[in-house]
Amino acid sequence: MLYLSLIIFDMNTQLSLFAVDAYISKKKPIPYAQNKEQNLSVVNDIAPNYHLYPSEDDEPMAQDSRQANIMVNLKNALNYIFDNKKDIFVGIDLFLYLTRNKVKAPDIMVARGVKEEEHRKSYIIDKEGKAPDVVMEVLSSSNYADKNDLKNRLNFYAECKIKEFYVIHTQPCLSIDIYFLVNDSYYNKILDFDNFYDNYLECSIYVKNGEIVVEDKNNEIIEGFTAQVKAKKEAEKAKKEAQEKAELEAKARQEAEKAQKEAEKAQKEAEKQAKLEAKARQEAEEEKRQMWLQLEELHNLLKKQTKI
Repeated sequence: MLYLSLIIFDMNTQLSLFAVDAYISKKKPIPYAQNKEQNLSVVNDIAPNYHLYPSEDDEPMAQDSRQANIMVNLKNALNYIFDNKKDIFVGIDLFLYLTRNKVKAPDIMVARGVKEEEHRKSYIIDKEGKAPDVVMEVLSSSNYADKNDLKNRLNFYAECKIKEFYVIHTQPCLSIDIYFLVNDSYYNKILDFDNFYDNYLECSIYVKNGEIVVEDKNNEIIEGFTAQVKAKKEAEKAKKEAQEKAELEAKARQEAEKAQKEAEKAQKEAEKQAKLEAKARQEAEEEKRQMWLQLEELHNLLKKQTKI
């Protein structure tokens, strides 16, 4: 039980103080006092007090572990996809208020252009300035027991002008229905969405082999949807980057070794060429020396003949 003391103005603009015994329930808005109709018109003339919008109840998030796992896994998958985008809000099991007395608690909601807030306790359309773009409901036994439940949700989300509504059936087998808002007034169900890519969610969601599959824009399946998967993918990415770096370094080493070998080869060829040139100079000098010796001998011979 939560006791709230509300100060409101009556029709004569005089202060009246009364206590409201309010049981906060996700499915049951806080009841007003017996004379609420008399005072409600005055309250509506005052700026809305969003603190009066309940954000908690005593009901569990899910009725069974399967429903809970699907909800949590889907939220983790969407968080993974939107990881670097701070202007997309993904909520799970939060109150969605169209007005103070018109409220539902969709299992998953996605609102683009709305700041991600870690401590948002409810989603009030009037306060946020827009409705969520997508809502999801994972149906449980209580939903199936109420024959009008799905119809009421369709009508409510259409009135909120939510663009897409995912209905995830758990009975008799796991399946998904996707509804699109038409003319901002009613929903049409997609009959065939085998290759449907959702631009609002930046992924495809479908059922395969009895399991929900989330596939990103690169056609990669986000397996398990958990934080461990994100860590695994980041580790794989780091490993791939390390491998690429190692390959680049190995290639650079190979190119450096090749350049060094070519330089050594060029040096050897230069040394060889230098040796050949030195040898050629030596041979030329020797040939010149021999020529001078021959000329000297010829000169001496001519001198002897002249004396005779």
